[in-house]
Amino acid sequence: METLAECPLCEKALTADTQRWQVGNWSIETCGGCGVGLTNPRPTLAEIGQYYRANFFLVRPDAKLLPAARDLFAGRIKPATFITTLRSIVLSEIKYRHDWTLQGPALRRRLLAPLRCALALTYEPIQTLPGTPGTLLDIGFGRGEFLLRAQRLGWKCHGVEVSATSVDWGRQLGFEAQQFDGSFQTPLNYADGSFDVVSANSVLEHVHHPRLLVAESHRLLKTGGKFLLMIPNFECRDTQTLREHWRMWSPPQHLFHFKAANVRSLLHQYGFEKIAVRFKVWFNPMTEKLSLQSLRPTVSRSGFLRTAWQLRVGKRLDFLRGRMTAAEVAPGMAIEAVKR
Repeated sequence: METLAECPLCEKALTADTQRWQVGNWSIETCGGCGVGLTNPRPTLAEIGQYYRANFFLVRPDAKLLPAARDLFAGRIKPATFITTLRSIVLSEIKYRHDWTLQGPALRRRLLAPLRCALALTYEPIQTLPGTPGTLLDIGFGRGEFLLRAQRLGWKCHGVEVSATSVDWGRQLGFEAQQFDGSFQTPLNYADGSFDVVSANSVLEHVHHPRLLVAESHRLLKTGGKFLLMIPNFECRDTQTLREHWRMWSPPQHLFHFKAANVRSLLHQYGFEKIAVRFKVWFNPMTEKLSLQSLRPTVSRSGFLRTAWQLRVGKRLDFLRGRMTAAEVAPGMAIEAVKR
């Protein structure tokens, strides 16, 4: 374990009078300087691996429905595994089709706009790939869903991961996959300006040195290239409604808990411009389900129903009425920036 004496982002000393949350055995505190949340104390880089789930690789990103159904009826997989697989297959296809409608000439994109809007109503896309394929690096690509979608759209895909299983899957799927130590203290094995897009989805909150990740992404991008991020939103009011039951805390895997302003400032410092932030306001069923499952045993039935209403409906009505901002409603956000 290591205890932070100062904020790794703004480098101001951490004091005992800042806001704190206790989430299980872990303490999360707010930096009095920049407002970022910090899991503190936290596991060292050498020890963090033991806290990651062994079942992360339950479903391959190229899973197909018929083989999964055969496995279910043959008793090779459990019904819960089949449902997880089905959900992954359907969502991956919806995301692919949505991005597919953004490819090609302007006339084609306009003609496909009704289909794109219909698909968007199923999962609220807050991150899409640029319309013209190029070279893409996905940092921390996990199971490879994003890279597989990009590959189907014509991108030349590369990925780096800490997990040897991820790297093996990536190579089987046709990506240029490499393993790395996750520290960003050593440059990745690519030349300066190698990529049109660098993505780091659900990664920035996991790393011990976010500054190094951003600096390395800037180095690897071509001038005018795009940096894509997807991260939980620490500004969300769910932190107050659910307190320690908010699913997006996820310590100690999540070492940092960012607000949009934290990430904007960080990107500006390392030479990015045209920074756009999009919040996931409407569709967060899994986040809400897991948060409520954690909350349910700790409150009365009436208290649970009030919280469930506010989490699933009330806050969105407040957003429509102008009583809450998108940043206060959304537990997740996507950020896009351009290398100048």
